[in-house]
Amino acid sequence: MSSDIVLIGPIGAGKSTVAELLADRVGLPQWSMDELRWDYYQEIGYDEELAKQKRESEGL
Repeated sequence: MSSDIVLIGPIGAGKSTVAELLADRVGLPQWSMDELRWDYYQEIGYDEELAKQKRESEGL
């Protein structure tokens, strides 16, 4: 039986806070996509400057 728990929600919803509390409570490690995403973004050719321009012109 898998012990993975995935929290999904919008920016600022409190996913990281809940994940930290939950990980402490059940004794599981916590991995935040905020920490892991930059390596993945490099692999797929993510253009940070283009993303910034789109956020400024179109919003999140």
